[in-house]
Amino acid sequence: MKKHQLVNLGLIAGFFCCYTEWGQNRSMFIAGAMYEILFRQNNFWQNITHPLILAGFLGLLTLLYCLITPKARYGINITGVILLAIVVLLFLFVGILAKNGWIILSTVPFIVFAVLFFRWKNRRQEPLLG
Repeated sequence: MKKHQLVNLGLIAGFFCCYTEWGQNRSMFIAGAMYEILFRQNNFWQNITHPLILAGFLGLLTLLYCLITPKARYGINITGVILLAIVVLLFLFVGILAKNGWIILSTVPFIVFAVLFFRWKNRRQEPLLG
């Protein structure tokens, strides 16, 4: 596996590790929420068209494409990272507002791999649309 594929795999795994809590004794990881939306909900199209959920799904599909394509374009890869980062940063913001350490810590793996992604991409000096 190449370095960019490992970073993309780490971004996907880090995204799935994000965790949230709400209400009384209710909590879920993003991986569980995506499973619920894909396989257990009756109103799939109503759920998938929510902007936050759509950003997560499109970001994941983009990173999966970049993971299996040997020479994926930088613009496609960065789009996926940005879409997932929107969701993860929202989780981080909620964790900070709620003063919930578990939510804050669950975003760290994705943020670490996102920093690695941008450091690695900046060293390559590849044009955005090239």
